Amino acid sequence: MANAFDIFRLLRISSKISYLMLTSNELKRFKKLHQKKHRILEQLFIAEGVKVVEEFIKEGFNPVYVFADQTYEEQVSKSVHRIASKHMEQLSAFKQSPGLLAVFEMPIKKKLNFNGWTVALDTINDPGNLGTIIRTCDWFGIDKILCSSDTVDCFNPKVVQASMGSLARVHCYYGDLGLELKSCGQVVFAADLKGECYHEAEWPESGILLMGSESHGISPSLKNTIHRFVHIPKSENSRAESLNVGVSAAIILSALQK
Repeated sequence: MANAFDIFRLLRISSKISYLMLTSNELKRFKKLHQKKHRILEQLFIAEGVKVVEEFIKEGFNPVYVFADQTYEEQVSKSVHRIASKHMEQLSAFKQSPGLLAVFEMPIKKKLNFNGWTVALDTINDPGNLGTIIRTCDWFGIDKILCSSDTVDCFNPKVVQASMGSLARVHCYYGDLGLELKSCGQVVFAADLKGECYHEAEWPESGILLMGSESHGISPSLKNTIHRFVHIPKSENSRAESLNVGVSAAIILSALQK
């Protein structure tokens, strides 16, 4: 399991402590990175916790700032800025800060290609769901997700945290989902209760799996881009109305490994 020492080793830094008193303007600047428009403006995002920060560093992301509070008393250096716990709590997107927070540069986006499998997401608003889907894609070796423009930003701090570092390896693209699906040249599968059973479907070597929101499903405007529908059967004794979209994606993606 990752620990604080791994972070400092990856940064190739010594054990010298560097204290930093953040000004009110600096606090405001970094806290604004919780908002999408400021992340886009500065091309920066926040990651919190040893495990998550370590994953981004290992994958070559550049940490502009790394902040730690007294939790890491023995393991900070000139490259890691010690800040007061009250300031860490203000910067954190969570009720209880993990004590280590990094500000990273956003990666330069590569051109989207549809080789292999791609997951497409239509209006996924919950940060936890998107983070879970990113982590699931990473588990199954899928490195790209195509998102509708109204899907939650992948660099939202809660998405970053829920992905547990998998965002460092899975690229999220945003745009006109209908236009992309029509022009991608791939078979588009979609999760729908009226489709064939997912584990009986014949899955090609490449394609697109489209998942809609739990509350509204797939947008009507996207129906004409779908070639095949699949569903996850439920027990006859089940009284559940639906599955979480992250869980559904994981179950269907598991079928691609056969």
